[in-house]
Amino acid sequence: MIKKTLPLAAVIFLTAPCYAGGAEWWSADSSFTSCFKVKGPAETLDSFVGYADKPETRDFKDRDGQLWKVEVRNEINGGRQTQVWTYYRSKYVCESEKVNATKSLADKYR
Repeated sequence: MIKKTLPLAAVIFLTAPCYAGGAEWWSADSSFTSCFKVKGPAETLDSFVGYADKPETRDFKDRDGQLWKVEVRNEINGGRQTQVWTYYRSKYVCESEKVNATKSLADKYR
């Protein structure tokens, strides 16, 4: 869920299933029902090399300065839509922020 309002922009959440050795990253599936291992933000950023699109990143760090989440954002259609890829350093945090948050929101209206 995006906590900051994007003016006149639709938001599209994208994920791509993949696995890489080394740094472990996790992302929620498009329906926010589970989290799965992914290659991470570096591969997404590499995919823009050589193109006019210049995505932005947003790092989220805990109070100890440890990186726990990264968002890669790219505006498309003249800024009317924003693609957002979200990566987490642990499956637990991914599930608690994406999967459980969606379930909790649904429970609010039961």
